[in-house]
Amino acid sequence: MSKKKQSLILGALIGSAGIFLTKFIGMIYVIPFNALVGEGNMAFYSYAYRTYTYILNVSSAGFPFAIAALVAKYMVKDDYDTVLAIRRISFYIMSLFGMIGMFGLILMSTPLAQIVSPIDASIEYLNIVKTCYCIISLALFFVPVLSVYRGFYQGLKELTLYAQSQVVEQVVRVVFLLVAGFISVYVFKSNRIMAVYFAVLSTSIAAVVAIIQFVFRDRVVFKDLKEKANRKVTKDEYKRILNEMLQYALPYMIVSILGYSYFIIDMLVFNRTMGLRGEINADLIYGIINMNVDKLTSIPMAVAPGFSVAVVPYISASYEEKNYPQASRYVNEAIITSLYLALPLTLVLASLSKPLYYIFYGATYTELDGEILRWYSLDGLASTISPVITSITMALGLRKQNMKNVAIGIFIKLVSVVPLIYLLGYPGACLSSVIGTLSGCLLNFLDVNRRVEVPKRDFINSLSKIVLCLLFTQIVFVLGQKLGLVIVNQGRVIGLIQFIVLGGFGAVTYLISSFYFKLPQYILHKSTDELLTMIRLKRS
Repeated sequence: MSKKKQSLILGALIGSAGIFLTKFIGMIYVIPFNALVGEGNMAFYSYAYRTYTYILNVSSAGFPFAIAALVAKYMVKDDYDTVLAIRRISFYIMSLFGMIGMFGLILMSTPLAQIVSPIDASIEYLNIVKTCYCIISLALFFVPVLSVYRGFYQGLKELTLYAQSQVVEQVVRVVFLLVAGFISVYVFKSNRIMAVYFAVLSTSIAAVVAIIQFVFRDRVVFKDLKEKANRKVTKDEYKRILNEMLQYALPYMIVSILGYSYFIIDMLVFNRTMGLRGEINADLIYGIINMNVDKLTSIPMAVAPGFSVAVVPYISASYEEKNYPQASRYVNEAIITSLYLALPLTLVLASLSKPLYYIFYGATYTELDGEILRWYSLDGLASTISPVITSITMALGLRKQNMKNVAIGIFIKLVSVVPLIYLLGYPGACLSSVIGTLSGCLLNFLDVNRRVEVPKRDFINSLSKIVLCLLFTQIVFVLGQKLGLVIVNQGRVIGLIQFIVLGGFGAVTYLISSFYFKLPQYILHKSTDELLTMIRLKRS
């Protein structure tokens, strides 16, 4: 096994880059896929994929985190026998969950098809939905097994491999569904529904390929760990490990399930409350938020998973070693770096909301679309920071506090959403989510600070510098639009070019100003000369 381990920030940046790339691919492939299967058939894919995602998240949430945290904990102790036992137990648990999920979805495919389908759906329509559920049920077995590998290597701090597996999985999925669909429809002249079936199957194919990638890496890592193991783990130790794993996983699973409450609350009250205030376009607005705006606000949210993945093994190991100053430094670095990356992306969503929406989705309702995106950029920022703080809280063993704080945030959302929507319209739904999410974050941060004191002076100083850099960037955006970079209604290709120019100037401004304030130097622990040397070497 390689002795070279990545730093927290480098590992987080690699993880974020991989996740960002997978999200970008996920946003782009929909265009050719929609043309391939036909707009009318997209619903079949959506039924299967959404149900699969929900079942998977509920059944496996928390266990990859528990695997990573425990592997990191026992690697610090050089207890390789326990590390291997954790891996073995994890495969049993996740394989069991996978089997239950797979057969459960197959057995429930008929009633589920009847529930999600329109009331007047034909027998043929119901059979297609049922078939999609049966095909995607395979993924409910393979993906949990893949999550064991990811959690294991996350705990070993091999975050490059973690990020690579996500990119490989997404690329394989998209290539398979497009190529197989194209061949079936245009070469063999099959019904377009075959392309939907291949798209649903692609999830399982991609997971298997990603598993094979880890199996090859296992030839070195697993062999090395087995050579270092020197005793047999007893039955009592297996019970202790399982109990410890459940102590880590169950709170995180509960938090993950609670996270869906924000969506469910909005789904239940949005249209009705908007109707009470006399809004006739409630369905249109809700559709824009869920179908288009959510995809764009996921851009800054790509930062969060990378740091959430990275902080777990590093902070868990430092805390286990009782190296509290190092744990404190990791907490500060993770939060500041995620803000350094997420805030400028949020600024783009807020300041250039109309141009950005126009480039991606056209100008049917330009004013309304842009305003909705501007408001929901705040929700995107809150949803970016929340997973990072949650992972830090859990890694420090504050599991009960985290559940309590998340529940408080949901309660705030629950009691505020109806009054705010009634008073403000759709911005009220956004603000209730932001207030609830940030309240939970703040409470978690205070608990973290009591466990390992965060250096307040460094934190406030770095945050102040980021805000100044954002101010300079916003000035560039305003001046650019006043000087003629209108973007909207210029034609989407011309608009894209103008957006790239304006965004490029903004990015350069942010980088230069942050470089002047020594933010990259602080985050990467490199001097200005060292960073300049690295840039020159990469250019050469």
